[in-house]
Amino acid sequence: MIKKVLLIVLALSLISASALAAGKLTVIQEHMIASDSYGSVEVKVFAEVENTGDRPVEYSAGTVEIFDADGNTVAATNRVYCYPYVLAPGEKGYAFNTLYPENISAAEIADYSLNVMGISSTKEAKLLPVTATFEIVQEGNWKYYYMVAEITNETSDIVYYPYCVFALKDADGQLLYVDYTSYSAIGIPPGNTIIIRYSVPDNIITYYADHGLVPSTADAIAFQY
Repeated sequence: MIKKVLLIVLALSLISASALAAGKLTVIQEHMIASDSYGSVEVKVFAEVENTGDRPVEYSAGTVEIFDADGNTVAATNRVYCYPYVLAPGEKGYAFNTLYPENISAAEIADYSLNVMGISSTKEAKLLPVTATFEIVQEGNWKYYYMVAEITNETSDIVYYPYCVFALKDADGQLLYVDYTSYSAIGIPPGNTIIIRYSVPDNIITYYADHGLVPSTADAIAFQY
């Protein structure tokens, strides 16, 4: 009888441990920008996500839905981009997409929903050391806004095809913008650094001015698969 009890306790312990060992993709903060862009309405939705589990998590699916003031769906997609698409426990990433609803103005966009889902994974993204800054460059009467990343290769091998996802935030850390780039034709030699300067679109800067938002800092995550 004692052996049976011990076996039951052991089995329950194993089940509990197995249940705890899972990756979990959690949205930390999110934001939407609806603006007019070259004659169409552009709606950008983005989020900061984190693996709050105790195993690597791989992005598996996502949805975005855009609503008017009456709660009607005016645009939707089952595609969300999430980078890095594999996160170790405690690591963060950014999810985003852009939709172009028709027969509606940017001012009529009232709300949205964003969902991202992940599954436990044995994969990993190789993070690269990176520092990020936000720069405003004045050239004559024009101002240009950039997110800048300095990516360093600290390995002994050439790093080909570096990826970089950018996030723009205000002074309080509120997420304002997310974008992403990759360079299939570039390799970073060992011990070397490359600088990526990524411009913030004019319609986004106009949106900030119209809504009292002030970008202050940039974040970047560089990685290789």
